[in-house]
Amino acid sequence: MNKKDDIVQKECIAKLNLKTGKVTKITDDTKICNMEMSPDGEWILLNYRSKGYWSALNLKTRKETKQPGISGYAHNEEICFIGKDRIVAMGNPVMTKNSEYNVWNKINLKTAKATKQWDDRSKEEQYSNNEWYVYKEKKGKLHLKHLAYETSIDIPDVKTVHIIDDAGDYVLFDDDQGNDYLCNLRNKTYKKFILPKKFRDDTQMYLAGKEKKMLVQHGKEIYLIDISDMYKNIQPRK
Repeated sequence: MNKKDDIVQKECIAKLNLKTGKVTKITDDTKICNMEMSPDGEWILLNYRSKGYWSALNLKTRKETKQPGISGYAHNEEICFIGKDRIVAMGNPVMTKNSEYNVWNKINLKTAKATKQWDDRSKEEQYSNNEWYVYKEKKGKLHLKHLAYETSIDIPDVKTVHIIDDAGDYVLFDDDQGNDYLCNLRNKTYKKFILPKKFRDDTQMYLAGKEKKMLVQHGKEIYLIDISDMYKNIQPRK
């Protein structure tokens, strides 16, 4: 990274070999942008915010493709990787005569095309932060629905839900009984466990897809959760 008068002039993406310490440059010096890497390490999304667009760089082919289905001003937390080569992202808002509403797109990164679209005008269910899923408490159970794949799951004996975080197809939440749940909405599976109480605030979750592990971080403390059993019988989806 080169700076002049505290302004970044050049920036690139490089890979670091943790065994040898060798750093290898894999892009040119024009990557002055926000970034988001896919859990499988195959894609990096690049936000050229000053130019108003996002693109997707495939690290295997080194091909970069502009993604018009993502709002150029969408934040990283408004984009979610779901399955292989797929994301859900906030698109450009729609303006009508009397209102404005947000649009969400399910996007194939290889083709840069939106394969499904929905908006946030429904008030029947509670939307998540990045709106790839909705949830509703009713009669002592929690109903969660994956909007991109239209799969849903009902979890019994759950009251007063607090969503902790989400990543990929996973949602981490707790209830007023002190239980924690990790739910895979695509595969319609969940596991129940207990995290330390302090993990219920200011906690982040990271998915390591290849290793089938989930990292849950609170400050400098990290829990590693084995999620391999939640991949059983999973069906490939387009």
